Amino acid sequence: MKEGKRTVLVALTKQALADRSKSMCDAFEELLTSRELDEGQIAFMQQLIKDSGALDKTERMINELADRSLEALAEAELSVEAKEVLRSLALKVINRNS
Repeated sequence: MKEGKRTVLVALTKQALADRSKSMCDAFEELLTSRELDEGQIAFMQQLIKDSGALDKTERMINELADRSLEALAEAELSVEAKEVLRSLALKVINRNS
């Protein structure tokens, strides 16, 4: 959040907040563009993200896309070795913690 990146998570949060309260959406946007957030502001933004449902929705999207990708990989016309390497790489990307 400190970098103010425009991610799917941020977009879904803003969408959900805008549907509920323009002022809350504006406050989130203002904090998002701030270059100097304190721990309290970051915690507030994290809670807004969670309460908006955006975090759960983003995680569901990731899981659905991951499942589809792994299914496509399983059906791809590649050698067993190539599939294993690509599956291992995909799982590392899918399960990364940031």
